[in-house]
Amino acid sequence: MMPSDEPVLNYPDHRRHDIRPRMIAAEIYRGSSYGPKHPLSIPRVSLVVDMVHAMGWVDGENYLTGPVATPAQLARFHDPDYIAAVAQAERDQMLPDDMMVRYGLGKTAIRSIRKFSGVRRRRPDHRSWPPG
Repeated sequence: MMPSDEPVLNYPDHRRHDIRPRMIAAEIYRGSSYGPKHPLSIPRVSLVVDMVHAMGWVDGENYLTGPVATPAQLARFHDPDYIAAVAQAERDQMLPDDMMVRYGLGKTAIRSIRKFSGVRRRRPDHRSWPPG
């Protein structure tokens, strides 16, 4: 069959033209620093958010700040004891050795929790969003 002989496929348009697209983001991620070897060390999200604003693609009506996950929402993906251990590490800036082993929060993770104060108040990432 020649390219000009190929049938034209007409797929239905399922887009909702009565609903404007929305962008959900949060400024809390702008200050994140994951370290030089982490895959998220390139500030992709903040650059895209800046570009989208500069292009005028979002405004006060369709740019939404993502909500902070509730403890119940976090517990859908993480054991409540793990959530409590992260909260304790953030509060005390350390954990007993047995808790670090139990929850896989080694000294590097504790340093990260210190560095990213407020880690529990961040919005959930792509693996745990949307809640519900």
